[in-house]
Amino acid sequence: MKQWYESLFENYAQKYDKECFVQGTLGECDFIEQELNYDKNTRIISRKDQLTTEDFEMLVIVEK
Repeated sequence: MKQWYESLFENYAQKYDKECFVQGTLGECDFIEQELNYDKNTRIISRKDQLTTEDFEMLVIVEK
């Protein structure tokens, strides 16, 4: 028998990608990369910064 949270997060990534609030995120990430001249060594967030949920969502998508 699955734990309650296993059912909750089953196929979560596929469902999440269809949410309306993430539809523009790829374009936002493309913009940030372009502004940084595609330099992957540039840091835009320090360890001292407190991330919001939206910040975390963008970081996850950039890593994809």
